[in-house]
Amino acid sequence: METNQGAKAVKHSLVAAALMLSGVYASAQQASLTGAMDYVTTITGQQGVRCGYQYNGQPFSRVFRGTTCPRVVDVEVPQSTSSTLADCEGISPSLYQQCIRAAGPTPLSQCEGLSFDLYQVCVQRAGGR
Repeated sequence: METNQGAKAVKHSLVAAALMLSGVYASAQQASLTGAMDYVTTITGQQGVRCGYQYNGQPFSRVFRGTTCPRVVDVEVPQSTSSTLADCEGISPSLYQQCIRAAGPTPLSQCEGLSFDLYQVCVQRAGGR
């Protein structure tokens, strides 16, 4: 059982790495500031600000040093469709939505066994064809 979980962890790490690559696998897009903002102390003990952004209808946040939020930020959008929805299982929350958008088509027959959220996405995509 542990080796199966280890293999899954390695696979998720590889998917995450592929999503973070720029150039061949991703293109830079811009996300807009939503106005959401919280002052935080960074892990290095410095003053920071958590800023809310939205890209393609999906909210996310980033932390910056200082007290202001950039109005737009660059986001990497995967262009490869070599991953499937199953590859998004257990991936870090910061890359989860990006993984779902980048995932290639998943036949309805392969939706079984996915987590509830991914199962719903899988069924919606399969029904939309």
